[in-house]
Amino acid sequence: MASLLSCPKCNNFYYYQSRQKNVIEIIRSKLFFQNVYRCHECGFRGWVFISVKFPKISKRQITIISLIFILSFLFSYFLTR
Repeated sequence: MASLLSCPKCNNFYYYQSRQKNVIEIIRSKLFFQNVYRCHECGFRGWVFISVKFPKISKRQITIISLIFILSFLFSYFLTR
């Protein structure tokens, strides 16, 4: 999220996502999951990596989800028989 990042020049948190200006910037943003941002305070324009965070799932949660999936599969199997 943009609000969690700060400008590398002035450490300001008030900035916005800038448009890609040419084809190279469009390709770079799509291939490397990066966006161009511009700072309101100092005018800095640069690339920021978009990090994707997946939630951590415990072994217990995986076991419960697997059990629910298996039971629902068996229920639908015997219901259609």
